[in-house]
Amino acid sequence: MPQGLLIIDASGNTVFDTNTAAGRVLGIADVTASTSGSVTNAGLTTGTAFWFFQTKTTSYFSTVPSVTLSGTTLSWDNGSATNAFLVYGVF
Repeated sequence: MPQGLLIIDASGNTVFDTNTAAGRVLGIADVTASTSGSVTNAGLTTGTAFWFFQTKTTSYFSTVPSVTLSGTTLSWDNGSATNAFLVYGVF
């Protein structure tokens, strides 16, 4: 028996199906201003990886941090003077 979430409208059309696309957050990394770092998570190979930065204050990035993915390792270079969280996962 299949498992998941399937939402259909009144006409029987699929509106949302967790078997086709639903993101899963794997973790949140603390990114210090003007530093580089990395995080390793085996879950990064279980789907298509995504990530985004959330600043810790209302300030903006003076330089958008660069991110690379290699296998199970997500690396970043934060050339900005802004502290942030890096939220990452797969869908």
